Amino acid sequence: MKNTILITFLLVSFYALAEKSYSKTYYDNGQLKAEGWLNDTIKIGFWKYYFPNKTIDKQGEYTNGEKTNYWQYFYQDSTLKAEGAYSQNKKDKYWKYYYNNKILKEEGHYINGKQNNYWKYYYDNGQTQSEGYYKAGYETGCWKYYYNNGQLKKIGEFKLGKNTNYWLFYASNGKKTKAGHFVNGNKTNWWVFYDDNEKVKHKCQLKNNKKNGYCLMYKNEVLVSAKKFEAGKQIKEWEDLTSFKKENKLSNLK
Repeated sequence: MKNTILITFLLVSFYALAEKSYSKTYYDNGQLKAEGWLNDTIKIGFWKYYFPNKTIDKQGEYTNGEKTNYWQYFYQDSTLKAEGAYSQNKKDKYWKYYYNNKILKEEGHYINGKQNNYWKYYYDNGQTQSEGYYKAGYETGCWKYYYNNGQLKKIGEFKLGKNTNYWLFYASNGKKTKAGHFVNGNKTNWWVFYDDNEKVKHKCQLKNNKKNGYCLMYKNEVLVSAKKFEAGKQIKEWEDLTSFKKENKLSNLK
């Protein structure tokens, strides 16, 4: 009986080992394309993939055919392109991406393959390009964007990946250029536009990114003329404040 059990155990072990093999695949020109372990036909353990120029394209681990644990991706000159972890074939936890000049390009966290929590993006000179939060792959909450000289470019909120609420925009010298509201990713309600001295140049009512309502023109922040639009088309113009007041109530401008 004991001998039978021992023989059975040895046979099972033999066939189990026989199923595990080291695999290599090649390009048409004979260059190595990929190598790693197989359990029968399923990828397991550490694998390497190569570019046609023989440098490493990517490398990392598999568990039962799914990417897992730490992986690296490279440019063809062997410079690191990206690094981070997988869980059940989906990106997970903290990841970093790089420009070809080795400068950090972006960094942040994944949960179940989708961007989550705080992310930060960079220009190829190392300056911050943008920063903010994701939830299940969508931008959410407050985001900031910058010029490559470090000056703030714009700031505002997202909801499910679309602009919402109040946004403020700046020129590369730090001065305000415009400000207004978004609803579901579209400009709406009053928008204010500023001149080079940050004085109000004109204000316009918008709906779905088109002028819809009044546009008021200012000189030295004094109202001097006005226009009225409907779905982006001009339907009326007043060349001075007096004529505008005759036909309109100031309460219409709220």
